[in-house]
Amino acid sequence: MNFFAPTLYRATIFNPIAPNEGEYFPDGGLAVERDGSISFCGRYQEAHVRYADAVTVDLRPHIITPGLVDTHAHLPQYDAIGLGSGEELLTWLERRIFPVEELFMSEEYAYAAAVRFFRKALSCGTTSMAVYSAPFYSATRLAFKAAAETGIKVWMGKTMMDTNAPAALLKPAMANIRLSESLMKEWHEKDSGRLNYIVTPRFAGSCSPTLLRNAADFASQNGLLVQTHLSENKKELAFIASLFPNEIDYTGVYESYGLLGRNTIAAHCIYLSPRELRAILDTSCGVAHCPTSNRYLRSGIMPLNKYLQSGMRVGLGSDVAGGYSLSVMNEAREAMEQSKTYSMYTSESDDIIHAGEALYLATLGGADILHSVGTTGNFIAGKDADFVVHDGAEIFNATTTVEQPENVLARLFYTQPTVLATYIRGKKVYELDTLNGDVRPLP
Repeated sequence: MNFFAPTLYRATIFNPIAPNEGEYFPDGGLAVERDGSISFCGRYQEAHVRYADAVTVDLRPHIITPGLVDTHAHLPQYDAIGLGSGEELLTWLERRIFPVEELFMSEEYAYAAAVRFFRKALSCGTTSMAVYSAPFYSATRLAFKAAAETGIKVWMGKTMMDTNAPAALLKPAMANIRLSESLMKEWHEKDSGRLNYIVTPRFAGSCSPTLLRNAADFASQNGLLVQTHLSENKKELAFIASLFPNEIDYTGVYESYGLLGRNTIAAHCIYLSPRELRAILDTSCGVAHCPTSNRYLRSGIMPLNKYLQSGMRVGLGSDVAGGYSLSVMNEAREAMEQSKTYSMYTSESDDIIHAGEALYLATLGGADILHSVGTTGNFIAGKDADFVVHDGAEIFNATTTVEQPENVLARLFYTQPTVLATYIRGKKVYELDTLNGDVRPLP
């Protein structure tokens, strides 16, 4: 046996390349080196010849996709899924979410909640995610500990607020920065970049001008990504306008304080004016599209296809607990369905997202938002072997055969088969307990 030979995974494989381009291997081979990197993706027979000494893990009839990327999720809101259905954003935050976030003052509760959150994400096939932690130093530190233990890739930050929220959730502007700096020094770029710190001013409505400016300076000085919210809800837009009457618009607030740029992830972005859209494009700001949350909180429908055609950088976000699932596959399906709804109520009849584009958004598009296309998002040689095994037995039938990639991919999103296993850097970090029929994360 050649102990240096890669492991060869045999399955049906989808490999996204661009929004409207991808590779499909009905009998594919994914070669994973001992260091957890990819050395080959293509036809199994070609892989078998190239790696004659490799051990083959035959996963047929199952389906492999790249690991899913969640560009927007709130860890402390996970236990609030389903609460306040029918309420709109600002009321929902006040009545449902802020009280739940206060629970994270308990370190015991915070750690247990973080473990549940990351294990559930892995069971949904998520391998990378941008995460808002609780607005507490200790809770965020414990969340990083949980992420380190579960093996998931995270870009996570302490949610920063210094106004317009319950006193227990607030910190003075500079205290927010100091605590974030301490967390950054402990966790940023740990494990070769698997754990990362991201600057997290919640949104302009809960951050003073001083906090916004200092958050931008802190991010710039340390080369960090930034995550925040933008243009999610009409009442939110009016609220921001009342707080910043001298700014041209909501996007203009972030521009004025140095928070708009290629390193920024702006979630939602439903109601962008033409000027705001141009500002997003000119700065290459990334956008996290959260379609389930947008509907659950009655916020609105993003003109996704219009944004993609303009060249906007877009990924998908579960936005738990506005979204009611940590499944990025669910968000991809919802993105396709909401594009149909948008087209029915506008003259832009071609504004429909198809399955190939949805797969790109769920994988490589999200990786681009997180500046990680060099390491994840698809199966290019040299990248990390981040991938998901979906139950093909739930896909293939008399109407859908392995020779029909369009049907296979459509059924992958619309039937959402069971995730059998999730791998990060070639290591299995989640597997289904098929004996007991329930989920069992690996230790």
